[in-house]
Amino acid sequence: MRLILSFFCWLAVTTAAWADPITVHIAYSKTGNAQATMRLILDGLEQRGWRFDERATANPQLSNETFNSASQPMLMLWGTDLVPNRAHPAYRPVPTAADLLTVTYVVPRYICAVSNISAEDYANRNRVLTVATTVVPADEQYLTTLNQHLGTRHKIIKYTNSRELEAAVAAREIDVVMTSVGLRLEQQGQVRCLYNTSQFRVGSTPLVTDQHPHMPTRNFAAITYLLVRGLDTATLTRLRQDTLAVQRDYAPYTIYLERNRNPATPLMPDRQVQLIKELYNNIP
Repeated sequence: MRLILSFFCWLAVTTAAWADPITVHIAYSKTGNAQATMRLILDGLEQRGWRFDERATANPQLSNETFNSASQPMLMLWGTDLVPNRAHPAYRPVPTAADLLTVTYVVPRYICAVSNISAEDYANRNRVLTVATTVVPADEQYLTTLNQHLGTRHKIIKYTNSRELEAAVAAREIDVVMTSVGLRLEQQGQVRCLYNTSQFRVGSTPLVTDQHPHMPTRNFAAITYLLVRGLDTATLTRLRQDTLAVQRDYAPYTIYLERNRNPATPLMPDRQVQLIKELYNNIP
């Protein structure tokens, strides 16, 4: 009798942990590739019985403060590209294996020509081009650093999200775009990629450092990840196991990464933390 009672007590706790929605704070806007990738992971988890309540703020400081003060279980989508420097009020230290749920994706930025422009044209100090990116602070910082390194005066304009940026590409409103989906746009015939800003070689696109080896920021890639707090050990263990299974086997997620030609995302927590540390070096 005691054994049966214990089983039902365990079942009640387990069911409640799976049934109650977990709030997910998104420090980005509602749309974009970082959000789409995270949402595919959540979709896979929901098929395994989890429930989530998503709240996109487009405000890193607000999401950071809300997450830090949360008394209920919470996830937060965060990334190395959200703050321009370590003095920013929303800056977060490198996560540990304890508060990191998973890396959702790793993606280089691609600098791609929308009009008939070559890499030599981009590096020409006598040319002034319109270069577009999103409002992500780190992207603008990288383009500014590249301008300074090359001695160019390209005009940097910012769009609210990836959807607006891709619309500008389709409308030919800009000369150059810096985007995480450059290779997909190139495959569709919309752009021609001049540079890969990272040290992750993908396809034949040259790295910035191949042509400009003294560029100060050598490995510029965005890495987004989900942080977790407020879950008991047993529930967190189940969530980690299910998340790993989704990232390994859930077809919509793996196909999305393949379609956008993202570098393989490491799945082991220790390697994920190490990779985040490496890319944190880009934050001045």
